[in-house]
Amino acid sequence: KHNVHKLETIGDAYLVTSNLMDDHDRATDAATSALNMAKDMVRAAQAVVIPGMRRNSLFETLRIRVGMHVGDVTCGVLGERLPKFSLF
Repeated sequence: KHNVHKLETIGDAYLVTSNLMDDHDRATDAATSALNMAKDMVRAAQAVVIPGMRRNSLFETLRIRVGMHVGDVTCGVLGERLPKFSLF
């Protein structure tokens, strides 16, 4: 839907990339795809009600933190016994 690719899950963080493997016509297309996915994730989290938790007589909803990086990246394989592709 958003033309992003999941790279890995690190703890409770979900790492995705856009325009790493596909060519967009413009760099802003990649950033827009990532931003649209982030906005949809925040909306979906806000729809999840946490049972038993209230704030100001309203039910508490799930909240998530979203961070983005726009620019060049470097990648490589780390490790000898258990090599793993990583993105920096």
